[in-house]
Amino acid sequence: MRKFLVSAVLGLALAGLASLAASAQPAQCGRVAVGSSGVATTLVIPGVAGQGTHLCGWDVTATAIGTWQLITGTGATCGTNTVNITAAHSISAQNVLSSSGATPGRFSTPAANNTCVIVTGTGPIQWTIYYTQF
Repeated sequence: MRKFLVSAVLGLALAGLASLAASAQPAQCGRVAVGSSGVATTLVIPGVAGQGTHLCGWDVTATAIGTWQLITGTGATCGTNTVNITAAHSISAQNVLSSSGATPGRFSTPAANNTCVIVTGTGPIQWTIYYTQF
């Protein structure tokens, strides 16, 4: 009887750990937003009702000197309830800024918020952003 109880408790504990491990799996970033812009604020990832946007990384290339920044907010160009996702990064001509492989959720937006890029300087700047929404 004692052996049975130990086996039963151990089995329940392992089942609980397995379900916890399954729910703790990181999100997979299977979506990509690709774009380019001169000096402007541009919507790059539209928000989805009830879902946050979780960024995994980005690759940015500047044709000329400029700055590149990710923000989140509501409105066509994230102009309301705006929050900085990144600082403004200076990029010189023909240079690349990368942040690929970030942990999903490290850079996240509130549910339904849009994600926008701000380009300043002389531009244009091209980007590829890796993300998921859930």
